[in-house]
Amino acid sequence: MDFNFISNIMLGNQNKPKLLDQVRITLRTNHYSPKTEESYTNWIKRFILFHNKQHPGEMGGEEIKQYLKREVIKIFEYLDGVPKLIVSLLYGGGLRLSEALRLRIKDIDFDY
Repeated sequence: MDFNFISNIMLGNQNKPKLLDQVRITLRTNHYSPKTEESYTNWIKRFILFHNKQHPGEMGGEEIKQYLKREVIKIFEYLDGVPKLIVSLLYGGGLRLSEALRLRIKDIDFDY
C-alpha cells in the first residue's frame, strides 16, 4: 500500500485520488474484507460502464434505478421454476430469504 498516497489524501493535498481509489481507501479504513472491496468496486465499474463512463458524481437516483432495473431483469432471465418464484418474492414482495424459504401455500392470501 502506498502510504504517501494515503497521507496526501488525509492532508487534503490537491492530488485527489480517482473514484475507485477513494472507494478502496474508505473500505480498507473501515476494515472491509478484500472480497467485499472487490465486489463493491466491480459493481461501481459496471454502473459506470452502463452509463457510458459518466462519473457517478454527475448522476443521481434515476440513473441508479435504471441500472438496478437492468440488473434485476438480467437475473430473472436466468431463472426458472422454484428459484424464480423465490427471487420474485424477495424482489417483488420484500420478503427476506428465510421468510421466502419458510413460506407455505396456506400462508398466501389468494383473495387479496
